[in-house]
Amino acid sequence: MNSKVMNKVLSFLLVAAVAFTTIFTPVNAATVNSRDKKLKGKIKEMHVMNGTLEVQKGDTIQIPVGQTVGLTVDFVDKSEKKPATHQVVAKSANKKVVTATVDYDKEVNESSVLLAAVDGAKAGDTAAITIKSKAKKVKTVKFNVEIIDQVPVTGVTLDNTAPKVGDTINAKYAPENATDPKFAWFVGDSATQVETPILDATTASFSVTEAYVGKFIKVTVTGVDGAAVSATTTAAVQAAPTDKIAIVSAK
Repeated sequence: MNSKVMNKVLSFLLVAAVAFTTIFTPVNAATVNSRDKKLKGKIKEMHVMNGTLEVQKGDTIQIPVGQTVGLTVDFVDKSEKKPATHQVVAKSANKKVVTATVDYDKEVNESSVLLAAVDGAKAGDTAAITIKSKAKKVKTVKFNVEIIDQVPVTGVTLDNTAPKVGDTINAKYAPENATDPKFAWFVGDSATQVETPILDATTASFSVTEAYVGKFIKVTVTGVDGAAVSATTTAAVQAAPTDKIAIVSAK
């Protein structure tokens, strides 16, 4: 057998050996997208929520400079018997402006997305955001983010200045789009001396209890720039009214 024939035979055997190995060698598990194989069920609906508002395709969410916005992702499964894996992917088209981070809680099968303005991003900068389900029958929501200047608080009023026990006092701050306002409530014996902090009262609403009968209530709202504004009730807290029952004596 001459050398040319020998070379052809050897080449044929080498090719056959490679083909046999490719066909019959077990696939390395690492090459299989096992994450996707673990995902189950089909999504019927996916809703991205910014607080109580649903984010629609093409919407624009505003984020003040240096701040964050948290989004929740709600799902409706196609089958109640076969619930889907509620895991999502979030991508920012401009990571120099906004980052999108997903938090998946496996125990409750829920996803949330945190949008964060990147250091150095300035008012007017924008980024496109895409959020999509990783389960079968992928759903996608695309919207935009715009960076805006931080807005300070300029004023506050109370919707109830003559409260009684059982009432709720709501603080209305201005402007409504003020950035990250902080609330503190105080109690005092007169309208000009309301300086005692009420512990754990840190929201825009305050529930009046019997402990504050005869007292004045004040709220202080501090803005992102550190400036604070206040409003005080004009009357002391009154006891809750009682139903009067007329007693008629029989003669």
